[in-house]
Amino acid sequence: MEIFEFAQTLLFSGRLEHKLLDPGQITDGNPGRAFAPPAQPTRAPELAFRSREIKAAPFPRLRDLERAESTKIALHHFANHELLAIELMALALLRYVDAPTAFRLGLVETIRDEQEHLRLYIERIASLGGALGEYPLNGFLWHSMSNIETPLAFVASMSLTFEQANLDYADDFRRAFARVGDEASSAILKRILRDEIGHVRFGTRWLNVWRTPDEDDWAAYLRALPSNLSARRARGPRFLVSARRAAGLSDRFIEELRVFSHTRGRPPRVFVFNPTCEDDIARATRSGSTHSPKQTAALDALKSDLAPLMMFLADESDVVEVPRRPSNAHLTHLIRAGFTLPEFREPDAPWPESKIAALVPWGVSPHLRTNASRWPPAATPLPSFDEARAFSKLSAATWLRSFLDDNPDCRHLFGDASEVGNAASTFDEVVSVAQAFWARGQRVLIKAPFSSSGRHRIVLATPAALSAPTARAFIERHLGHLGHLETTVEHKEPIDRAELANPVERADHTQRVDRALLIEPYLDRVMDLSLTFFVTPQGTAHSVELTRFFTSPSGRYLGHRLGSSSAFFDAPTSLLRDLQVSAKKDEQFDRRLGRVAQYVAHQLALLGHEGPAGVDVLVHRAEDGRHIVKPIVEVNPRFTMGHIARALAGRLAPGQIGEWRHLRVRDLKDAGLAPPPVLAQELERAFPLTLAPAAPRRLASGVVFTNDPEQATAILSVLAVGPPCIEHLTAITSLASLTT
Repeated sequence: MEIFEFAQTLLFSGRLEHKLLDPGQITDGNPGRAFAPPAQPTRAPELAFRSREIKAAPFPRLRDLERAESTKIALHHFANHELLAIELMALALLRYVDAPTAFRLGLVETIRDEQEHLRLYIERIASLGGALGEYPLNGFLWHSMSNIETPLAFVASMSLTFEQANLDYADDFRRAFARVGDEASSAILKRILRDEIGHVRFGTRWLNVWRTPDEDDWAAYLRALPSNLSARRARGPRFLVSARRAAGLSDRFIEELRVFSHTRGRPPRVFVFNPTCEDDIARATRSGSTHSPKQTAALDALKSDLAPLMMFLADESDVVEVPRRPSNAHLTHLIRAGFTLPEFREPDAPWPESKIAALVPWGVSPHLRTNASRWPPAATPLPSFDEARAFSKLSAATWLRSFLDDNPDCRHLFGDASEVGNAASTFDEVVSVAQAFWARGQRVLIKAPFSSSGRHRIVLATPAALSAPTARAFIERHLGHLGHLETTVEHKEPIDRAELANPVERADHTQRVDRALLIEPYLDRVMDLSLTFFVTPQGTAHSVELTRFFTSPSGRYLGHRLGSSSAFFDAPTSLLRDLQVSAKKDEQFDRRLGRVAQYVAHQLALLGHEGPAGVDVLVHRAEDGRHIVKPIVEVNPRFTMGHIARALAGRLAPGQIGEWRHLRVRDLKDAGLAPPPVLAQELERAFPLTLAPAAPRRLASGVVFTNDPEQATAILSVLAVGPPCIEHLTAITSLASLTT
């Protein structure tokens, strides 16, 4: 039989037995003229593609295969895929009439395998009391591939994408059927896995024949793959390396595919790490400039190390922009830990998308708005809000004072307004406000209105400390007074800036918030907590979570505690007693802090903010030894490390605890510890990663590196899971040089 006769029968006969036709000896002496693809293959009515109005039978989970109904549905899906593969390969024979005879004959041999697979599925379904066509059939594969123009694109799509993915799925279902005692179904999948290796090898052979001399198999595959398909479809949940090697794929191809993430289909969200957003706002408020300050080497290193952390906020259809793409070895490490990867894209990479769903920065700033044109237009624009007032530390102090006034029932827990800071816009005001705290025997903390991670602040123990050059320079710089400042220590009433909470007259306010400092008592820190949430357009706090984080004495971020247990599970009894909380989750305490989150969300919404926000909360020791909670220390109308920490916590096994730590590379060196790549190897050997056996498989113990140890030059971020690993990592973090 001629190939074109065989192919026409497979594609245009509606009888199922004709789809299974054995052509006997096959020849290719008369390929004929190329066919245009039909809208769909000819099929019997019961095998026709389902319409959109008809719901598909839900594909069963692996653990459901002990039920005969679930097995029938799974085999029914697989049989339909085999039938579609037969029809698509027949269409390829009718379209690519000028392709090499060896290619066309090889495609016929692949069809013979697919026919046998279909026959085996039909027989097994019948033995379970079912029939092909019993459930609605989908035509996704046909709609994705029927218009492919070239043989190279066809093997990239069929052999190296869909059939390559079947290596993983066939092995998964082979194992799953065996686990429930269905040896008959398991044997079919074992046979199919063996044949699929040959089919992928067929695609590999012709990819290598047709690729250009200057590209390897991975580059050729990406170039050949049609724009409506993604290489992500070429792998299943469990990545079978041995089968791919047997199919002749190069090690580079295998490793690139293992970590591949690329968005195709819907426009992606684009996540951008801009850690200088507060500095950008301060600069714009002072001078009106929307240009970002010149990047220092230290800031470049920090951004390069921490930008990939945005992946934990994204999903696999999104793009995370990074100064440098993490290595394949690190991405493989994350995949083995159970994380799904977005696409990582460097700033100079081309943007194939004509539009994006949204630009999602760490924080919105004037500089980001000015430069938003370097990304494709976003379907959802950046939110417009009064950034200066929302980010200002002065606003946070005003909101705290107002919250305490409005919630007197919380004062036994949150203290009173005496611990709230006040604004000072002249040097005399700085002295006056500070004097009130010094008179009570307290040290004074002076904060610039825009700052983060312990920057732009000083601590003064006595009035004499104002004479220090560093203190005077700090005050002069932030108040904008360049001349000599007289030191006056006479007492004045603290300045009440309550009007700053008024959402009107913003134009006047934006200049004032930068030309003032926040003066507050330096409290005896016991514990740092954070509230993370999302501000809705209606001004409510959605998805509020309380977590505990760690800072150095200077306020530099060190890490977070993760897990379902309360932040207080290891707290001393005296603290639990004073705060009236239990070591486990305490709903009353959470409700009170929930009121704080709702209050702050409302204030931010009045300024136009919508999206992520965080509130730093401080547990401190009062003069009488009691523990008090300062519920609003700082407000961050942006993403925080707490948002990333809660995403990481979602990967922990039920009941497990973890700690996420940021280790400064220079401190590791000063402490005589190994550099990040070597330290990572040592930690992995000592605390190998294990996953919980039950689905979904989450982190049970060991270490996960959340940025790339091979690339870390400023910060190495490490997730430790389980008490032994946490204790070891805490010991490293607690070295004297790491807590400055």
